[in-house]
Amino acid sequence: MKNARTRNNRFKLARRTVFCLSLGLLLGCQTNASGTSPSPSSVASSTAKVAVQNSLTYTNEQLGLSFSYPPGYTVEEVEQGAIVWRDADYQNKEDFVEATPLTIGLEDNPENLSLMEWVQQRGYQIEGQIIEQSVASSDAVVFQWSGMWEFRSVVIARPQSNQFAIVTLDVEMEEYRGIFEEILATLTFL
Repeated sequence: MKNARTRNNRFKLARRTVFCLSLGLLLGCQTNASGTSPSPSSVASSTAKVAVQNSLTYTNEQLGLSFSYPPGYTVEEVEQGAIVWRDADYQNKEDFVEATPLTIGLEDNPENLSLMEWVQQRGYQIEGQIIEQSVASSDAVVFQWSGMWEFRSVVIARPQSNQFAIVTLDVEMEEYRGIFEEILATLTFL
């Protein structure tokens, strides 16, 4: 954590740029214990294994979604979605210089593009494959991308609408991996 804060203090302008890009694109990343990134398909398949005990529920009528998250986390609503923070990080979020360890948002799809077409047209610097799968009983794609740092994102088609929910995790924020998986496992559309 200290390294992340030190890095954030040195790269304030770059981190703000990543914040805007991440919030605008809204997708996630993770790293496993060996330090290598698992395949995108292993992320979503692992979400079904997450045990949700003593969880809180976040519901946002404007975004039209709901998910469970464990005690010890704060969901901060922002203009285009929400940022999920560990409580300790939220209390000291100025140290993160608007960093976004985990974001959830909604994007319009006015051209009615497929998930793959939409992701490919967004300008992500994609690393590896885009994997199609199901999340929240809806079609989804999972991929890893980079900017100043690496991210893992899941884009989920919102049923009966021209919108996509996007969940994005900063790969370097390993301590957020479990909640990323819990959100994907419990996400429901209203």
